[in-house]
Amino acid sequence: MDQLARKSNEDILSRTPSIVWPSDVIKNDATTHNNSDSNQILKHALTDIASRSTVHGISNIVSSKSIYTRLVWILAFLACLGLVVYQLVNIFVLYMSFPTKTTYGLDRHFEFPSVTVCNNGFAEYDYSHAHLVENMLVSCKYAHINGSCETPSSYVSSKYGTCFTYNPPDYLARLSGLQGGITLELNLETHKQTNGIEYGMRYTVHDKNTFPFPFEDGVTVSGGDVGYIAINSRQIQRLGGDYGKCQNDIQIFGRIYTAKLCWENLLYNECSCVDPDLDSLLWQVGNVTGSYCYNKIIRVKTHIR
Repeated sequence: MDQLARKSNEDILSRTPSIVWPSDVIKNDATTHNNSDSNQILKHALTDIASRSTVHGISNIVSSKSIYTRLVWILAFLACLGLVVYQLVNIFVLYMSFPTKTTYGLDRHFEFPSVTVCNNGFAEYDYSHAHLVENMLVSCKYAHINGSCETPSSYVSSKYGTCFTYNPPDYLARLSGLQGGITLELNLETHKQTNGIEYGMRYTVHDKNTFPFPFEDGVTVSGGDVGYIAINSRQIQRLGGDYGKCQNDIQIFGRIYTAKLCWENLLYNECSCVDPDLDSLLWQVGNVTGSYCYNKIIRVKTHIR
């Protein structure tokens, strides 16, 4: 009997309907209505903004009644948008490439360069002594002013022996010809030179405080002749930093010096020797292996088989 009574109670409970309170229905209806109103307001606001937009195509997309017309305006708008993005990307890439512009200008005056003089007869018959500047220099004038030359500096060249460089003071050349240049009168001392040596002076004009290369850039003037050397100054100022790899902290290295220095470093690293014509490190005389390596590199660099 007890089991039958419990089963009857369970059947009654299972058939009892669930109760839904009116307040819950009203709350759900209110939530749905509020969401619908918010969506309508947002849609109306976006439509109003789009119809008043000054961006080409947007207002036509909204106001078009035909689906095909609207599709055409959408495609046109996307094409224009893609073109704008393409142009912006190109401008950004060009800006990040740091482009440069070359400008030219003419100056009526420039800093007077240095002049290096070498005697082709690099040694006197007494080979322990080279030519002295006080014996070779007869007179020196800047702009036809007597006594305007300072004592020249000297350096030793493997081809010409002791050479002398005249570095003028802070002098700006304003006139061409002898009126604005340097005049040198030199003594070749031919009576002291050994036989078989070419007589004359080797001149080279280079930027101030730079290393001279009389053999590559020089001009020979024979004894008893008057030589006139005219030059044109061309100054190139290149940008460094993000625009290139140029540096302004090195002043004495020119293009020829840099090329020779790289060549000498190659010889020294490959052969443990140097070229004696580069006026720097000593040549290791008697280094057969080094000489063979040096000649091999010469053939490779000059394409000689």
